[in-house]
Amino acid sequence: MKVINCDIKTTKVCQCGNWLSHWENISKNKVRLCVVKECCEHELVGSHVKKAGSDEKEIYIIPLCKEHSESEEEMDIYNDVPLVSANVKKTCRANSSTTLKDGER
Repeated sequence: MKVINCDIKTTKVCQCGNWLSHWENISKNKVRLCVVKECCEHELVGSHVKKAGSDEKEIYIIPLCKEHSESEEEMDIYNDVPLVSANVKKTCRANSSTTLKDGER
């Protein structure tokens, strides 16, 4: 599967704490290496991507190394990597039994 980074610079995160934890919590997976084929880097971040060559507007989170998370090139990732929606209303908030307090997101 081919993906491309989205040009999103956000400090906002969901209740998971960071985007890598968001991916792990929603996908119920953990990885030790970057999910780009042939990459062996193990320092990972949750990166915002979209499907390359698709008209789909959905933005996803996947675990990438720092180098790939900053890449402007199309990347080939393993086909079995779950794409987790970056829309927290569809994911962790929808799956949460926690009630948010006033002012929390």
